[in-house]
Amino acid sequence: MAALQQELIVRGEQVERVFINFQEKKYVVNRQYQRKLIWTIEEKQSFIDSIIKGFPIPIILLAEPLGRKDGTLEIIDGMQRMNAIMSFITNDFSLEGCYFDLNTFATTKDLLDRKVIAQKTPLLDRGRCLSIASYPVPLSIYEAAEKESVEEVFRRINSGGRQLSRQELRAAGATDTFAECIRKISARVRGDTSNTDLLQLSEMQKISITNKELDYGINADNVFWVANGILSKDQLRQSRDEEMVADIVAYMVSDEPVASRTELLDDYFGATFPETPTSKARFDTINQAVRKRSLELVDLDYQRVHDAVILLLSQAQATFTGLIFPNGNSNNPVPRYYQVVFLALHDLIVKKSMVVSNSKGLIARLTDCGKSIQVQDGGRWGADNRSRMIDSIVGWIQSYFEEDKNPDPAKVHWVTKFQNLLTNSMTE
Repeated sequence: MAALQQELIVRGEQVERVFINFQEKKYVVNRQYQRKLIWTIEEKQSFIDSIIKGFPIPIILLAEPLGRKDGTLEIIDGMQRMNAIMSFITNDFSLEGCYFDLNTFATTKDLLDRKVIAQKTPLLDRGRCLSIASYPVPLSIYEAAEKESVEEVFRRINSGGRQLSRQELRAAGATDTFAECIRKISARVRGDTSNTDLLQLSEMQKISITNKELDYGINADNVFWVANGILSKDQLRQSRDEEMVADIVAYMVSDEPVASRTELLDDYFGATFPETPTSKARFDTINQAVRKRSLELVDLDYQRVHDAVILLLSQAQATFTGLIFPNGNSNNPVPRYYQVVFLALHDLIVKKSMVVSNSKGLIARLTDCGKSIQVQDGGRWGADNRSRMIDSIVGWIQSYFEEDKNPDPAKVHWVTKFQNLLTNSMTE
């Protein structure tokens, strides 16, 4: 059977027309492969300045997925650029201290008159506003695009440069059981869950992490990883949190202790190219392991332990780093310390079906325990060292646990779920 002919249309559309489409909710973002908004305000301002000066900008690639009948276009490449244009027009940020004049064209004037958007001052001069409105944005529309093709195009476009982190490239379009599990857990811990993978471009700010002078929906300082000194804000924006969740989950579901290293994560997400028999075997094994437990139960297992950590730190009135390194941390790789403690708690709570019987004693035992955990430095973390450290913490804290008289794999504290329900409501 002949392959379906897919059409590529290239055209220039004035910013005014693009903004009208934006208002009519024509542009959507697929969270299965798109990252969050990460441009700094300086990057946005520089981009708007390029438009005003008439400099050429990179082409924005959109897709009209096969079978979609609502007329929406999926943004494959150019989400940060599109958001910069739309958010400048809606007065979310200024250029040289001045804001876009909403009286420049009919659509923005109507929004101003109906008090949908408030005009901020001082105004950017009308000539520069007109330069923005009339700028021809280069758009390439990939028509009749199959889902797999869209994901592959996204991966290929972003693999040639520094735009995406390694983890973002691994996760781009990866929809197998392990990748889906990591995506769900990571979003819940960050607090940027949404009820659907397809979001309007205008909704992305509500689930993106606050950047300097850009007040998005998720404050980076309040995200679990940053608030507890486990990851920095930059590491969070590079999706290092997803790498750590993937490392933890791989250990949770594997029959034998597994190492932690970049090449293994590539294999787990099916991102090794070219594929080898070894990488394919690892991919199949990890996905089969998640399916054996079930994605839902692995998700609940992680949530039970994560909520136990949150409650413990709340009782201790300390951050994770402050608890295990009360006298300060001398550039120790905190993510590995967190993994050791988390996986020790997973062993007790999930594998051994135990519950905390003495939280005060447990907190005292974990206080300053970082000095007793000897984790490997460097990019590779061997399975032996990893399992030895986890087992030592299990032995160190087990006396503060007791048998759970009513074991239930779906038993969670609802701490994280409640926080995410509030975020979900913002995107509806």
